[in-house]
Amino acid sequence: MPPIITRIENIISGDKAQPLFYTEAGSRLLGISTESSDYDVRGVHLLSKGDYFSFLPQLDSIEMVENKPITSSKAEKDISWAKVPNQLDLVSYEWDKFMNMMLKSNPSVWEFWRSGQFYLNHLPNFSYWQQEAIKWIDYKILYFYYISIAKNHAHLLKKKPSPKVLFYGLRALLCAQVLLKNQLPPLIISELFTLFNNENELLTHAQIALHDKQNQPDKELGAKIQTFFIDWIAKETEKLLSLRPLFPDVEKQLTDCLKQLNWEVKTAFY
Repeated sequence: MPPIITRIENIISGDKAQPLFYTEAGSRLLGISTESSDYDVRGVHLLSKGDYFSFLPQLDSIEMVENKPITSSKAEKDISWAKVPNQLDLVSYEWDKFMNMMLKSNPSVWEFWRSGQFYLNHLPNFSYWQQEAIKWIDYKILYFYYISIAKNHAHLLKKKPSPKVLFYGLRALLCAQVLLKNQLPPLIISELFTLFNNENELLTHAQIALHDKQNQPDKELGAKIQTFFIDWIAKETEKLLSLRPLFPDVEKQLTDCLKQLNWEVKTAFY
């Protein structure tokens, strides 16, 4: 199988788009991948000069999953398809769309912006801009995002009672608790775990769920365990929602930072 960089460039290349940077966004980003884990790659591209200066509307993202058939109707989208080991699941955002998502403190975008695992990176002065922008992440939006993720995964457990679903719900609770201390949750799971006491109940549940996810991915939680965690996560999220912590307002600083970054990128490439 070709290297991951080659596979990305085969999709984001040619006269229509200039690859800018691409990183992991799934289990590989969190440091919990297995030998068969997918490559959940997220990144950003620039429009060609012709498309950038055109008055015609342009696509603001490119999405592609290897081995998945391209479909046009809802009926076709329901057709099953076979996943393969190390499959590439790629989402590439056009630069302006990406910048607006950053400005709105879109948490999933911030996670891959914080990555240290880049397959390709042509962004000028990236190390500087990465750290500068991270200073102004909106903790309030992150906090409620992680609570929402936990609630969604508790709901998903009713339909899909797997260790994977449970783990990601518990990970979200851990991240929300770290934010209560005005700290940014580490992306690497082993680093996140070190921020909690070994006797912490949430940590224990997360460690067990992660172990099962990695070693018994097809395992289904028993009915009693399923019910316990659905109720337990619901109670934990209600506790977090009731706290209403105060986080600093960083909107102006973030806007100013992104304006400068946008100027540097566009003057470099256009």
